[in-house]
Amino acid sequence: MARRKASGQGHRPSKGPEAGAAAMELALLIPLFVLILAGIMDFGHAWFVHHTITNATREGARYGIRYQSNGTVRTCPTTAEIRDRVVKPYLKKFFNDDFVDNPSKVQITVVPPVPCSAGGDLKVIIIAQKEWFILGPLTGMTPFQVAAATTMKLE
Repeated sequence: MARRKASGQGHRPSKGPEAGAAAMELALLIPLFVLILAGIMDFGHAWFVHHTITNATREGARYGIRYQSNGTVRTCPTTAEIRDRVVKPYLKKFFNDDFVDNPSKVQITVVPPVPCSAGGDLKVIIIAQKEWFILGPLTGMTPFQVAAATTMKLE
């Protein structure tokens, strides 16, 4: 007597028009998921660049409003002093020297108060060029500028 197979055993899916549909859907969706992941990484880096240059402007302005060349006479710091003593060293903690020292990538501007006296506004401005590391080569997106400015009153 022939044995009957229990239901569910040895069942093979039919090879109809839907065979391989899941593999095709996955093949179509993987590039989309990779593009979304690349976008998250690139936009996250853009946010990081903006956050970092904002903090660098704050550090430069804070140094500038408290600066005194000697203990008794107030003089305003020069743009070079704020840029070289505070802003560039701060940026070099997070970015490589080639980026920070390249004037086409990072522009640092200091607007000192006139006259240099208590209550005057000192402004530090940084404009940085943000390159798209992943989305640029994939989609042809061009670099854009990220800017930050901080204004503080002299003490």
